[in-house]
Amino acid sequence: QHLADFNVPATLVPVASLEEGFARVRDGEVGAAVVNHFFGELNAGQYGLAASSIVFQPAALFYATPRGMNVDLLQGIDRHLQAWEGKPGTPYDRVIEKWMGEPAAGSVPVVWIWGAAGLVIAVVLVLLVNRYLRQRVRTQTALIEDEMQHLLQAEVALSRQRSLLKTLVQTIPDLVWVKDPEGHYLSCNARFEALYGAREADILGRTDHDFVSREMAERFRAHDLAAMAAGTPCVNEEWLTFASDGYRGLFETTKTPMHDEAGHLVGVLGIAHDITARVQAREALAESEARFKHLVEGAPDVLYRFSSTRGGIYYSPQVEQLFGHTRDFLHDHPWYWAESIHPDDVPGVARAVEGMQK
Repeated sequence: QHLADFNVPATLVPVASLEEGFARVRDGEVGAAVVNHFFGELNAGQYGLAASSIVFQPAALFYATPRGMNVDLLQGIDRHLQAWEGKPGTPYDRVIEKWMGEPAAGSVPVVWIWGAAGLVIAVVLVLLVNRYLRQRVRTQTALIEDEMQHLLQAEVALSRQRSLLKTLVQTIPDLVWVKDPEGHYLSCNARFEALYGAREADILGRTDHDFVSREMAERFRAHDLAAMAAGTPCVNEEWLTFASDGYRGLFETTKTPMHDEAGHLVGVLGIAHDITARVQAREALAESEARFKHLVEGAPDVLYRFSSTRGGIYYSPQVEQLFGHTRDFLHDHPWYWAESIHPDDVPGVARAVEGMQK
């Protein structure tokens, strides 16, 4: 009846089992086999068959008795079915085996195969990505460790250079200091501490107005501004009195503007060198030369200085009366003195000069 409803002419061929039906279709003995959906899904792949679009209306099996009668019969049926279910060899088990069949050995639904394959691929991808990420992490970690090692070495070298520079600045006898553009002290050495009679920690952040008179502080500030405006080192001389021991000396001070890498003004570097002894020696020499000149030029005798290689070097004023020429003329003609000696006196003069040389 169902085949007639689908307008499909067919001859029904009975078989002993569902497996026989699938086998006869596979072998070409019949055109199609009618089985339940569960058996078809599990075993169609084993026989190389495909499902058709024809679906029969499923049927249900009922046990019916008049209402209120044969209760013990229904209970007995249920009891036997429950006892047979899941036990091999029972009538229930034989019916299920006949009409549903055993799943083929090793037969797995296609969707499971694709699912398993996808899972395997996903696991492989995860492992590959994990391996790649681990390698990247190791590479980046090695680079970071190498960079940190270089930074540590650079920091150690920089610390060593700073320590060396600090030792150098603290050791030199000159006064060394640094101010910001507004005149606040940023750094100074031990010799500068003696000038203001204060420790570096008590000097930093303060200005000259906190340590010297207003007049001197303004003079210091004027020299700072001049150096910053010029953009080059500026030198001046100034007398300084040390608060630590009262020493007063003349110092040659050089102030140099300081700029950062971007060219911005960051402060002024000051270095003061004590030139008191040098100036005093220069003044003493000038005083001595003045006394010598007064003594020599006031003497009635002719005094001169003569070199065997350069000729006349110095002549006292009285020489002008002897030669009738000015001292400027004699300086321009350094050998005029030697050429003026009488030939008879040349041997005696030579012996006299040789004796003085010995």
